[in-house]
Amino acid sequence: DRVKSLRIVTRHSHRGVRRFAGEVLRLEPRRMYWRDDDRLNVDSLPSGRRLESYAAPKEVYSVSRSPDGLHLALWAWNDPLSAPVLEYLLDTTTGAVRAIESAELDLLGWRADGLLIARTPTELVALDSALQVRERMPGVRAQHVLIAGSRILTVNGRVLSTVTPDGQRRIGTVPA
Repeated sequence: DRVKSLRIVTRHSHRGVRRFAGEVLRLEPRRMYWRDDDRLNVDSLPSGRRLESYAAPKEVYSVSRSPDGLHLALWAWNDPLSAPVLEYLLDTTTGAVRAIESAELDLLGWRADGLLIARTPTELVALDSALQVRERMPGVRAQHVLIAGSRILTVNGRVLSTVTPDGQRRIGTVPA
């Protein structure tokens, strides 16, 4: 990996924060998640100070932090020419990484209440940190799913819907 620089630019300043060799996985207002060959690193922004570092699967390409900060959902490439994405749950307290074995689950992200939302072929489910189903949202089919705080929104074609345990409810259309 080439050496990269992260710079913070505001109206009043322009400063380099950190030089590193690795891949940036996610930027948040106060954190940067990045990986090098064998570590998943979390640095503070804007200071660049290392907050956390974890052993992680080598091919991790995306990360999502739970609202309480106790877990990270990780997505990793399998064989790029074939198999599906590999998914993991990392415990930030212990550093333990648990593979999510079910090929049926497609992790989407965290809802504000701390439940991990996943897609199956027939429904959306809300999982706790032990990966037990706490809520089912049957019959949800969508091309795109967005989790915004406590709301789950879907887009299927041009139809925008909100999702609850009672099902999908159309709330509008997406411009073409």
